[in-house]
Amino acid sequence: MLFSYCVFQTSWHCAFFCVHSLMLYSVKLFPNLFHIPSVVSDGDRFEKGIVVFDTPETFHPPPVSFFDYLAKTLDTFIHFFHFWPSVWDKVHIISAVFFFDIAFQLCTASLIIAVKKDITISEHISVVYSWLYMIAINGLCALTVLDHVWRYRLSTIPFFAIMSSVSMKGKIK
Repeated sequence: MLFSYCVFQTSWHCAFFCVHSLMLYSVKLFPNLFHIPSVVSDGDRFEKGIVVFDTPETFHPPPVSFFDYLAKTLDTFIHFFHFWPSVWDKVHIISAVFFFDIAFQLCTASLIIAVKKDITISEHISVVYSWLYMIAINGLCALTVLDHVWRYRLSTIPFFAIMSSVSMKGKIK
């Protein structure tokens, strides 16, 4: 069950990354086809090789092929979850690593507990909804607006708390 769920999630993420990359690559191929400002803006950012705003060490060379767009999309998504950027001071980095390391572990534990069904149906729904919400919101933010300010991630903090509490309850049993 867990394996099939992981395969489903992985294939869904791969499809999402490919569709995003193809859409931005299409802006380059068909400049008059897309007039949506956000798509044009993302396409311009991708053309310049920007991964994280104002952080040149994360920039890529301008993409040429679809696979260049795909590599940049994956790198952008990875940098979204990079919670210890070099532009922060040491206290900020230590507090972020302490909080998010524990939060990510507890959230992963909640998913495992939910798949094993060691929880009530309402807790199961809470975990599944929280994961879906976090994937959707974080995926959208990661691929559209990316800088080292965590304000885009704040909307997911309550869901971290929900999943952490479910995993703690599961560990206590």
